[in-house]
Amino acid sequence: MSNVAETSSRTKLYAIIAIVIIVGASAGVAGWWIMTHPPGPPPEQGITLKIITRHDTAIWNIFRDAFLASDLAADTNVTGIDFVSPLAPQWIDVILNPAGMPDVAWGGGPTLFDELIAAGLLSKMNGTYMEDVIDRVPDEIAGAVMKRNDTDGDNLWVAAAISSFGFTVNNETWAAKSLPWPSTWENLTSPEYYHPTATVAMGNAPGTTSNTRIYEIIIQKFGWDLGWDTLTWMAGNARIYGGSVQTQTAVETGEVAVGMTIDFYGYTSMYKYSFCQYVVPQNGSIVNGDPIAIPTTCQHRAAAEAFVDFVLSPEGQSQWLRTTINRMPVLEEAFETTIGETRDDLYNFYNSTIANIGIPFDDDLVLSYEWAFVHYFESVLSSAHTELRSVWGKLINWYLVDPVGRQAQFDTWAAQLAETMTVTDPYTATPEKFDEAYAQSINDLIRADDVFRESIKSLWTTAAIAQYAAVEALIP
Repeated sequence: MSNVAETSSRTKLYAIIAIVIIVGASAGVAGWWIMTHPPGPPPEQGITLKIITRHDTAIWNIFRDAFLASDLAADTNVTGIDFVSPLAPQWIDVILNPAGMPDVAWGGGPTLFDELIAAGLLSKMNGTYMEDVIDRVPDEIAGAVMKRNDTDGDNLWVAAAISSFGFTVNNETWAAKSLPWPSTWENLTSPEYYHPTATVAMGNAPGTTSNTRIYEIIIQKFGWDLGWDTLTWMAGNARIYGGSVQTQTAVETGEVAVGMTIDFYGYTSMYKYSFCQYVVPQNGSIVNGDPIAIPTTCQHRAAAEAFVDFVLSPEGQSQWLRTTINRMPVLEEAFETTIGETRDDLYNFYNSTIANIGIPFDDDLVLSYEWAFVHYFESVLSSAHTELRSVWGKLINWYLVDPVGRQAQFDTWAAQLAETMTVTDPYTATPEKFDEAYAQSINDLIRADDVFRESIKSLWTTAAIAQYAAVEALIP
């Protein structure tokens, strides 16, 4: 009996030893497998795209909701979008800031995006997928380029929408003030448009890319000298507002009769108010392609490409046609969608827009003086606006006593009032008139050197106030 028990105990012991050996061996194999086959990264949590834009919140909300509901967002694991909307002069700093680093740049006009190209901040949108997406967009519309390529032929930005530029008229205020109908930019400089409470709304150039484009159109239509004359006389009839939204609101509320307008602001005002009317000046506008691009800071390339794909799809393009946006799509197919079929009004505007061949416009020329241009505008027309309005009003009142007999003297003083400033350059100590060549020569300096920019802006404002006072002293 004891032998049987002893045999049983040994059997149990051997079994335990065998189990230990097998478990140990398995653990060793498992350890070897883990070491030689490390696990991949855990599945990425939902991606939040970062988008830098000049578009307003109405556009953010509509495109965010539509894209996040799309298969493109699901396929690239995008679950959120963060928008940031700095002023145009701040874009480069925001893009380069480690806290910024957007995945997509969207909206703000060709000049702003060309500045990003010059700064080396836009990546190539190449490869079969992106090339197929970009091929949906025409190369030109109404004589304006819709794409910008690098020297290798690779795309750097493509238009996502189109725009024209003009003004919105509040017909009730226009009629109440008995103003002549405005069909040209020159009309807005007329003595008949002077009123003690102002009849025109203009946006301060640094604060609005769309109004700045209008001022650049005027400069290229009339030439540098007469262009600045036109802007100065127009400002004499105007109030200057901080941005395009405030400018448009002033028209809608009847605070002024006419306001500088990108087309979709005008269409929205017309949609909301029967007394508003958008006007494209005769022989005085252009068609812009408003870009979308992928910055070099992009952290989620596939997701960014998916967003570009959506924006340039018929469904994405149809979002521009919603009644809270009222923009012109770059693809006509937008009007064949469910939303597009309800917007015959915008389709008529679209057809008239693409049929319009605007004035010759040189984007490269604008880029060469853009920074100097907007800061000079602010210095002499915004910062010295009270003084400008004072002398302009006095000159108009003197002229209207005898318009025929005083026309020649009026023209002389008006030209003297609007002459571009000559100041002593703070770095070279050389007197410099603000002509096109000088604007080009200091453009990069104004962008990069805060001390120079603030110094010369102060000099321009001081000179403008003195010049306006000098003209005012001549008027009997």
